[in-house]
Amino acid sequence: ADGSIEFVASDETVDRSGESIPASSWDLTNYLKSPRLLVDHDYRVESIVGIADKTRVEGKELKFTPKFHEITELAKTVAQMVIEGVLDTVSVGFMRNQDEKGNVKNELMEISFVAVPANPNARMLAVKSIDADETKAIEAFLKSSVKSSVCAGGRYDNIIEAFLGKGKYPAVGVSFGVD
Repeated sequence: ADGSIEFVASDETVDRSGESIPASSWDLTNYLKSPRLLVDHDYRVESIVGIADKTRVEGKELKFTPKFHEITELAKTVAQMVIEGVLDTVSVGFMRNQDEKGNVKNELMEISFVAVPANPNARMLAVKSIDADETKAIEAFLKSSVKSSVCAGGRYDNIIEAFLGKGKYPAVGVSFGVD
């Protein structure tokens, strides 16, 4: 088990802007040198929340696995929102290039976590199963980003769907703790 979360950044669906990006047109050459993950297409350095690992075209989908850093509060917040299934959508920033023969290549510039993506299929696919060491690493990460808590809770509908792979199941969780 690798404990990773996989996303579709783009597919060939006609998006809310009325365009469709053929998977074969993606140019990842420059992006793979610095595969930045941003928030809301904000190109400022403080909006970098991690890297897009394993970015690739697979079939008719552009996919990646997010790797969050632990440097800024924004990155910690986004990571926790993704882990809890609250934030499960992304959007791509790209530059359309056309050569003299009319061939189009779309250079991927960045991938951003967004509340509403142009492509409705640009979202989290699944949380892959994790082993005991990975569970400890996640717990350590969450402890480092939460100052103290007496009570916490939330909805986990999307995370259950990710594990089971079908249907939505209403679910809530709650925890109590004493430091």
